[in-house]
Amino acid sequence: MRRKRQARAGFSLVELLVAIALLGVLVFLLGSVFASVSSAWSTGHEKAGQLLAGRTVLDTMTQRLSHATLSTRTEFIFDENAPHVPQSFGRESELCFQIGPPAALRAPLPADTSGNAILFFAPTGETGLPEASPYRSLINLCGFFVRFGPGPAGEEEVARRERFRLWEVVLPAEDLPVAEGDDTEGDPWETMNLRPSSRVIAENIPLLVLIPQGFPEEDGETLEEILVYDSTTRDHELPRRLRILFFTISEDSARRVEALGKTDSIVPSGLFRQLDDESIDADVQSLREHLDKFPGQIDYRLFDSVVPLPVSELR
Repeated sequence: MRRKRQARAGFSLVELLVAIALLGVLVFLLGSVFASVSSAWSTGHEKAGQLLAGRTVLDTMTQRLSHATLSTRTEFIFDENAPHVPQSFGRESELCFQIGPPAALRAPLPADTSGNAILFFAPTGETGLPEASPYRSLINLCGFFVRFGPGPAGEEEVARRERFRLWEVVLPAEDLPVAEGDDTEGDPWETMNLRPSSRVIAENIPLLVLIPQGFPEEDGETLEEILVYDSTTRDHELPRRLRILFFTISEDSARRVEALGKTDSIVPSGLFRQLDDESIDADVQSLREHLDKFPGQIDYRLFDSVVPLPVSELR
């Protein structure tokens, strides 16, 4: 007798197709969730990086500016026709505090600086002389400026990448022109080399605006007309406060701007020319609108802070 074959249970073609379809839907959903999580993490990481860069800038500038000094003193002012007869008292100082475009500042800064730059003196104690290192109150020339270009030497990948960077200057005490004596021929400030004393604080900061506050100004006076600020023409006094405006962009945004060839137009022209708060606030709003409409969807963060400055005491 023949044995009957025992039928084995299996999947039909329809069942296999349905299972494959369900598996595909599941993989698609998992992929979408993973992409969303990855995108959210990347966005959060970039925003955290922007916040960290902004806080680093504000903390560094606040710390340096809190020690700004002019070491002002009073001296007799003599008449040219009577050089031995004092006419009045006046404030004098070999030190200065300047804010403005790089070409207008006393010490030479890179010509391609974006926005305003600042130069001032502070007792940071920086020196390259071992015998002078115990003296913690040595006067140094300090400053901040934004420049577009390659990064600092020594890091090949960073050095090849052209970005907006905020630089800090701390000139060693022994390199100051005021330490050279009065026998130096010409103006030693014009030949000063600040590049070896400069370091990068933060990357992807296209604009730095510094607005002095708390000093008497004339009606209708604009930032360009007052340099923005020069203590040598302001009776050797520091402004009482300094408003610091800047914005950061993410590295992905910087790459998109570079790919579009729009690096030169990321910072609008014609803004921040008036000193009054109403005009400044209007310019801030115009800057936001410009960045919101900028091609490539720039991810940016705007920082606006007011830093108090020391009072210029007479010595």
